[in-house]
Amino acid sequence: MNTSDVPVAQELSALSVAEVRALRGLEISRQQEKFAGSFADTILAWQAAPKDQIIGLSFYLGADPVGLVLLKRGLLAPDWAEADAATMHALKIAAPFQGKGLGRPVLRLVIAELKLRWPDIKELAIAVDTDNHAALALYRGTGMQEVGAPYMGRVGWELRLTLTL
Repeated sequence: MNTSDVPVAQELSALSVAEVRALRGLEISRQQEKFAGSFADTILAWQAAPKDQIIGLSFYLGADPVGLVLLKRGLLAPDWAEADAATMHALKIAAPFQGKGLGRPVLRLVIAELKLRWPDIKELAIAVDTDNHAALALYRGTGMQEVGAPYMGRVGWELRLTLTL
């Protein structure tokens, strides 16, 4: 990956109306939408949430939007999350950009932004579908550890993973 292929993070609140529209128009597979929702769904969830408990990040390659993620804490985090944890939701990379090695650099950006914006957070946690082998490999490869046994989630069996910050 050369420097022109390195993603950068931009907070959703800093985007123009045109940039948000472009982000909303990105697509992932129907199967991925089943688990993570569409780009438009994720932006709507961010817009409706109290901003002291949510961070919305978009990811760009040059001028091209390629993905987004939500980080939640406090009342927006799931009941299973520790009080000093932030939970990661709906991390998605648009279909044309998948399989191009963006997962690790995007996850590094997520962790860096989390530490910068919420320095009191001590742990990053996520629930992942047990059949999402690519995501599990990415998260495990960045040092995330499984916590507890698989459980029945919203769509199917899920695993919880955490990373101490």
